[in-house]
Amino acid sequence: CMAMTATVSAVAPALAIPVKADDEVFNNRYFASDRLPDEVDKNSLYRDLRSALMGCNRTVDISSYGIPSVSAHDILEFISYSIPESFHLDSISYDASPDGNIARLYFSYICSLDEYESKLAECEAAADRLTADLVGANELSDAEKALIIHDRIATICEYDYAGYLDYIQHDTPLARDDYNICGALINGRAVCEGYALANIYLLSRLGIQSVFCLSSQMRHGWNNVWIDDVPYHVDITWDDTVWDVDGKVEHQYFLLSSAELESRRTENGVSEVDYDTTPADERYDDYYWQDSNTAFQYVGGKLYYFDNDDNNLVCVTDGFKVIDDIDSRW
Repeated sequence: CMAMTATVSAVAPALAIPVKADDEVFNNRYFASDRLPDEVDKNSLYRDLRSALMGCNRTVDISSYGIPSVSAHDILEFISYSIPESFHLDSISYDASPDGNIARLYFSYICSLDEYESKLAECEAAADRLTADLVGANELSDAEKALIIHDRIATICEYDYAGYLDYIQHDTPLARDDYNICGALINGRAVCEGYALANIYLLSRLGIQSVFCLSSQMRHGWNNVWIDDVPYHVDITWDDTVWDVDGKVEHQYFLLSSAELESRRTENGVSEVDYDTTPADERYDDYYWQDSNTAFQYVGGKLYYFDNDDNNLVCVTDGFKVIDDIDSRW
């Protein structure tokens, strides 16, 4: 799928408006942060940028961070792929101080503050519905919580394959929301970027860190997700069927090592290595959830799934107890 970001340039300043508070941030792990100077406090930069964007501020001073002008595009990607709430951003510009560092950023938006807050409220309401029962669910591991979020996103969202085909055949641009959390959470239709940003947005509510992972050669994005402080690959897009089938969710690209991810993509005839290959842990490469191609269900404090290899309904919480046999399968 295609990735879409705002543009960045150097132009004149605009007025600032009040800002909002921000939420918790994680361990300096953000897309493109490794390309910014080592001495930059990425958590503080994230807070300042997110606060300005969520307040629809027209400008923010980042002169104290000492970021050179050549890193302007890195700031753009830092925002686009690390702040899911920035779906209203249209373009970014900047001016530089005499020492060649970025002094101030200027933002333009596609909508007013009221319109933005209304749409953000819809995203927050959807996120509440998808995560409320998982907050404080101590009987679930973080891996299981990430699994449920993976399946819920794949269930409520379908890949905009019709839009993609129209783009390929007629050069018709895809809907803007296909690339953001609004597409995945409100419209139920997105491309890879929308899936991955929705995953970041929802997992952050559960204290689970996820970052955007991008292959420019594949024109595809997915996630690295940290479980017990260990990173793994998660690609919800490739686990969601096209065309969409209600309730069907694959688990072939959930919590993989880089070696296994590359092996499976090679089998599918699509393989590149221009992305973060840090994930090396193989403990989940052949895990039980890969025996199921239906969505896991968390009901009454217990986790259930269909084992499609043995045709059984299984309760994970009760020690993988077989609840019943099933006669049919996808």
